[in-house]
Amino acid sequence: MSALPLRPYAVLLPVALLFAVLSHYFYWQIGDDSYIYFRYVERALAGQWWSWSDHSAPVEGYSSPLWYLLLIAAGKAGLAVETAARALGLLFAAVTVAGGWQLGRQLGLNHGQAALACLLLVLNHGFHYWSTAGLETALYMALFVWSVCGIVAGRHWLLPTALIGIARPEGPFLLLAIVVALVVFRRQLLSPVSLALLLVPTLLWLLLRLAVYGVPLPNTFYAKATGGDTFSQLALGTLYCLPVLLPLLAIWLLWLARKLEAQRDTVMVAAGMVTMLLGIVWLGGGDWMFHFRLLTPMLAPLLALWLYAMVQTGTAARLLLCTSLLPLVLLVVPPPQLLAAFTGKQLPVQLYQEGEFTAASIRLAARLREDYPDGVLIAVNHAGALPWALPAFDVIDMVGLNDAHIARVEGNMHKKNDPDYVLSLQPQLLILNSRKRPGTDGIWYHPGYWSGETALVEHPGFADYQPTGQLMAWDWQIPFPYSLFARQKNLTSWIIVYRYQPSAP
Repeated sequence: MSALPLRPYAVLLPVALLFAVLSHYFYWQIGDDSYIYFRYVERALAGQWWSWSDHSAPVEGYSSPLWYLLLIAAGKAGLAVETAARALGLLFAAVTVAGGWQLGRQLGLNHGQAALACLLLVLNHGFHYWSTAGLETALYMALFVWSVCGIVAGRHWLLPTALIGIARPEGPFLLLAIVVALVVFRRQLLSPVSLALLLVPTLLWLLLRLAVYGVPLPNTFYAKATGGDTFSQLALGTLYCLPVLLPLLAIWLLWLARKLEAQRDTVMVAAGMVTMLLGIVWLGGGDWMFHFRLLTPMLAPLLALWLYAMVQTGTAARLLLCTSLLPLVLLVVPPPQLLAAFTGKQLPVQLYQEGEFTAASIRLAARLREDYPDGVLIAVNHAGALPWALPAFDVIDMVGLNDAHIARVEGNMHKKNDPDYVLSLQPQLLILNSRKRPGTDGIWYHPGYWSGETALVEHPGFADYQPTGQLMAWDWQIPFPYSLFARQKNLTSWIIVYRYQPSAP
C-alpha cells in the first residue's frame, strides 16, 4: 500500500511528540478530590454501592455518573482504580486532540493549520494538568469536542451528546440547551427515536438518583452552586471565564460582521456550543482549582475556531484576535517546565493541586490505622485522600460534598459548614489544618485555614477535643500565573489530629 496518503498527517508528529512529553511531565499530578471518586468506586467494588460512609445515608458526592461507572467497570476488569483513572484520562485527552484536528478540517483548515490548532491545545497547561489527575475532565473534553464535530457534520453526534448528560453535574443543562438550539437556530426537528436516544442516559440516571438518593440533582450541585450571593457568584464566574470569553467574543464579533462567511454555519454551531457551556460555567461561579479545570473542555473547539478566524480575516481582525487570546497565552506551559519535560523530568509534587497534601494524608492514615480500630468516626475538611486510605473508618465530610445536610446550609462554594451538626455526631477524631505550625506563639490551633474549621474550634463543644500531638507537614507552591498575584509563593501547612476526650462532669 502506498505511504502517500499518510504524508499530510506528518504535520501531526510535533503534536504527538509534545503530547507524549507533556503527558509524561504532568502524569502524576493529582488533587484531593480525585480520591473521593476512588473511595466511592472501591466501596462499590466491595458491594457498598452508592454510599461514601457507613454512618450516613446514600449521597451522590461524585460529579460524573459516567466516570464513576467507567472506573467501576475498569475495577471489575482487574485494574486498580487510580491506575484506571490515569490511563482513561490519557486516552480521552488523545481523543480530544483528534477531535480538535477533525473540527479544524471541518472548518476548512488545511492539514498544517489544523495541526497548529492542536499544537496550541497541547501547549495549554490545564489540558495536561487535569487529563490524568483522576477526575472526569478529559472524558468531558472528548465528549464535548466530538459532539461539536458530529453536530457540524450532521452525523455520529447522538452518542457523545447523549453521554454529556451524565458526564458532569451541568451536563443535563448543556444537553437541554443543545436540543433547544438545534430546533431554534438550525430548524432541525429531532425524530422521536433521536430524541429518545439523546435523553435516555440522563433520564435513566435521574430515575436512579431519585430512587437511591431522593433528590433530582447530585449532592455536589447543592454543595457548590447554592446558598451564596448571586451577584458575587456571577462576578466570580465572569473573572473565571475571561480566558475563553474574550476570544469567543472576538469570534462572534467577526461572525456578526460577516467576516467568516466561508464556514458561517459551522462557526455558528461550534461557537454556539462553546457559548452555551461557557454560560453554564459562568452561572455556576467558576471553580476554585488552579488551571481552569472547567474551561478545558472548550479549548479544542475554541482554538480551532480562533485559527480559522485568523486565516480568514485581515490585519485589523487578526490584531483583535491576538489581543483577545492574551489571557489564554498566560496559561500555556511555561518555558522552564517545557524544558524540564523534554529532559525527562516530571512536575514537582509541590505544584500539584494541593502540593504534598495527598501524600501527607496517606502517611497520616497509616498511623491512624495503627492507633485506632476499624469503625472509628472521624470528621475531615479535605474529604479525599485521607478517607480513601481509611476504608474501614466512617467519615463526616465537614465541607458537605459528601454530606447531604451540610450541602444545603447557607454559604458560597466550599464555605458551607455546620459545627453544631458535626459535633452532635460526636466523631472520635477531628482532622484540622493550619497554615502556622501548632505551638507557634504558644497557640496550638491557628485559625484562618478554612472558615468551617475556625467555626468548629470556636464552638463550645470543641472543648471536649484535645490534640493528640500527631502532626503531618506538607508543602505546596502557588503556580504561575497565580503566583504573580500572591504575596507568598511557597507555603507549608500542617494536618492536626484532635481526639474526643470529654472532661469529667
